[in-house]
Amino acid sequence: MSADKEDRPLYFIGSSREDLKEFPEHVMRQIGHALRVAQSGGKSPNAKPFKGVSSSVLEVVTDYDGNT
Repeated sequence: MSADKEDRPLYFIGSSREDLKEFPEHVMRQIGHALRVAQSGGKSPNAKPFKGVSSSVLEVVTDYDGNT
């Protein structure tokens, strides 16, 4: 990440921010890291193309207790 490059804005839709806070701590950290990477222009290994939508739309996927 370049120090002279500005981060992209991050917007939460509806209750998504509050919903994220309900996740287990380590899941929140993984998702938070993926969002941070996206803000700086990168793509986390946890970011996958969202099926049925444009390939420019990504979802963050992580496992918890054997479930995604």
